[in-house]
Amino acid sequence: MLLADAYVKVVKGPAVDNDGAGYYACARGNQRGVYLFSQDFTPFASQLSGRFVADETVTCDTRMPDNPYCVGYVIVYDSRTRRIRRTTLRKSPVGYVRRAEGFAVNARGWASWLRSTPDGYNMWVWAPGAQPQVVASSQTIEPFSLALTSHTAYWTDGGQPRSYALR
Repeated sequence: MLLADAYVKVVKGPAVDNDGAGYYACARGNQRGVYLFSQDFTPFASQLSGRFVADETVTCDTRMPDNPYCVGYVIVYDSRTRRIRRTTLRKSPVGYVRRAEGFAVNARGWASWLRSTPDGYNMWVWAPGAQPQVVASSQTIEPFSLALTSHTAYWTDGGQPRSYALR
């Protein structure tokens, strides 16, 4: 078991789309997992809250040598419904993909994460049924300061606490 709480666990198994490892999430007490992704699992970035798992995956396509690219997705898995919400965040040339630095998910299924940019960090929030949005940008956001309650996202920017009310 790679990551677990009282409701859900993430385990390693065979990959669906290649010869490597795959990562599955399932509700506690249930042996049938839902396939999440095949890339390296990053427990330091992934988060659990109640029945939800939030993480990111990157898929690269190099079949067209003159235009190889990678697409990044954020996923939120709901262990009660066995469904995955997935949103496409970016399409980048191969080698230019930046992973999220810190994730948070709350018991309502909202996800939040930080992504580095050339100018610092963007703080993203994503609600069920909505598009992800940047709610703050700064050079001094502390990457592992992110926290998410049922109604508010919190982070530290330049030593000062900041927050964003979730709707």
